[in-house]
Amino acid sequence: MNFGERLKNARQKAGLTQKALADALGVSLRTITNYESGKRYPKKHENYEKIASILHIDTNYLLLQGNEDRVSLSAFTDESPEDAAPLFAEAFRTLVRSPRFSENDTDDLMKELLDIYWKEKAARRQ
Repeated sequence: MNFGERLKNARQKAGLTQKALADALGVSLRTITNYESGKRYPKKHENYEKIASILHIDTNYLLLQGNEDRVSLSAFTDESPEDAAPLFAEAFRTLVRSPRFSENDTDDLMKELLDIYWKEKAARRQ
């Protein structure tokens, strides 16, 4: 389940229309429609927090995908680097704060991320 599907599901469970959610967030109906269709994502982390508060859900529910605690990368791959960085940082924080990750797990994850970064950087130069 992607972000848009989770948002729609949570909105419907809360008994809100798209218009009601848009009004509560202070955004247009089109923005909510775009969120739910997967065309757009909130650019600022505080918007995820506002949505979660209005819908009475955990922010992590909006950021995580599936039952495997996988972060939905689509939430920030379509954004500019300036907008993607805080989203990625929050997604990473969510992962490392998970009770399913030990300190060794988070160390291994960080090593893997750095390895990916350096390999991709080298590949771009070629």
